[in-house]
Amino acid sequence: MRKKPLAGAVIGVLALATASVAIAGTKNGVTFDATTTVKKPGTSTGLKTHIQGAPTFNGQLEAARQVTVSFPPGTKINSKAVAQCKATDQQIQSTNGAACPAKSKIGTGIAEAITGLGPSIDPVVENIVAFNVPKGIAFLLTPKGAIGQTAAFRGKFSGAGASSVHGAAAGPKLVTNVPKFPIPGVGEAKLTKFDLNVKKGGTRAKPYATTPRTCPKSGKWALTALFKYDNTPPILVKDTSPCTK
Repeated sequence: MRKKPLAGAVIGVLALATASVAIAGTKNGVTFDATTTVKKPGTSTGLKTHIQGAPTFNGQLEAARQVTVSFPPGTKINSKAVAQCKATDQQIQSTNGAACPAKSKIGTGIAEAITGLGPSIDPVVENIVAFNVPKGIAFLLTPKGAIGQTAAFRGKFSGAGASSVHGAAAGPKLVTNVPKFPIPGVGEAKLTKFDLNVKKGGTRAKPYATTPRTCPKSGKWALTALFKYDNTPPILVKDTSPCTK
C-alpha cells in the first residue's frame, strides 16, 4: 500500500478537525466558544462555554456588565426537568451553595479575574458552580486560592414566552447581569475568563436541554454572545457548534 506523504497526512487531519469541531468566535479582543456535547438534532445535551478577554477603555480593561447568550432556534431548555434551587443569590453566596439541593447542581467551571495589582496576584482564579433555578441558572464563584471573592449571581432565560420550557423559532436567550467585584482603595477586579461545562440533565423523556430538531445545511448551529459595558460599545460575537444532518 502506498503511504501518503507526511505533509499531506497532516493537512488531511487538520481539515477533518476543522470540519468536525466548533471554531471560536473573536471580536475586539473578546472570544466566545460554545459547543453542545452532542451533535444529533432533537437530543438531550450538555453545553461547554468558553469566554475570554475584555476590551480596553482609556488603557484599562473594561468589565462586562451584561452578557446575553442566544441559542440556536429550536433549542429547548426545561428548568423543571432538574431539581431547582429556590434560594436567593445572597443565600447561595453566604452558604457557599449549601442552600441549594445537591441535585440542582448542573455544571462546574473556572473563572479568572484581573485586579491590576500585578503578576504576583493576577490572574485571580475562581471555581464556578452552576445551579438550576426557576427559569435560569445561578452562578457561584469561590476563590480557588488564598485570594479572591465569593459571589453569586444569575442568568435568566428569556424568549419563547414566560413558561419554564424555552425554545421556539427565535431560540432561547440567557441574560446575565454581571456584578462588580470591588477592591477597596483600588477599584474592581474584571472577569477575563469564564469556562463553564453544563452537563446533561433530566431524563430521556424530560431532558433539561435539547438540541434543535434539525441541522442546517451548513452542518452548524449558530450561537451568539452580546457583551455590554459601561463605556465600550456592545460587542456581539458569533460562534457555531457542529451538528449532524
